[in-house]
Amino acid sequence: MKNIYFSILALFIFNVAIAQDVIPNKPNPPRLVNDFTQTLNRGEQQQLERKLRAYNDSTSTQVVILIVPTYGQYDPNQFGVQVFDKWKIGQAGKDNGLLITVAIQDRKMFINTGYGLEDVVPDGAGSTIINDYMKPAFRNDNYYGGLDKATDVIFDLAAGKYSADEITDNNAGKGIGLGAFLIFFFIFITIISKIRRVRRHHMGGGSLDFLTLMMLLGSSNRRHGGTFGDFNSGGGGFGGGGFGGFGGGMTGGGGAGGSW
Repeated sequence: MKNIYFSILALFIFNVAIAQDVIPNKPNPPRLVNDFTQTLNRGEQQQLERKLRAYNDSTSTQVVILIVPTYGQYDPNQFGVQVFDKWKIGQAGKDNGLLITVAIQDRKMFINTGYGLEDVVPDGAGSTIINDYMKPAFRNDNYYGGLDKATDVIFDLAAGKYSADEITDNNAGKGIGLGAFLIFFFIFITIISKIRRVRRHHMGGGSLDFLTLMMLLGSSNRRHGGTFGDFNSGGGGFGGGGFGGFGGGMTGGGGAGGSW
């Protein structure tokens, strides 16, 4: 019986040790971009690092990118929380840190926010950032582009250029726009079909078809104009001083994730 207990205890300790191994140690010297998979080339890492350092210098908000092979035994949210607590991302008292994790082998990603950024980048906005900007780029193996655009959006949200509600509302509007397009397309086909039947019995010209087509296309363009477009806030090769390290921030465990 003692042997059974000893075996169970040893297995438990072994599993805990394996789980701990997947959580990377705090980088030394401290860095905001940490790629343990060499997914980003050296130039891409340096560009993102300069960008995030400049943002940290001007706002004290720490946005961290961590790319790992796998989340291991953790789900993406738990993994991010463990890293957040171990690295202390953000400033003590402000809790203004944000962590983007990407697990290449798992093909999953997650955004964890500190307490101080939960209202700025709530779960819905994080989900939109992942689904609209990171996921499409990652599917094309453009990891740098997805991360660069994601951080642009985060910066703009924090600066108040638009609210989290505007992002999520416009994201929902994309689906509505597609539905409206399909409805108009169905109406267009129905009208054209009726016009052709009328022409066969009463008309000899095709001018009405052309006029109807132009009206419908004009209506469709008006309906689809002004949809939520790309965010632009600069990015890429920002300058910046050295990064002094993490300041003791905390997370409440919220966030958003996805896969590609």
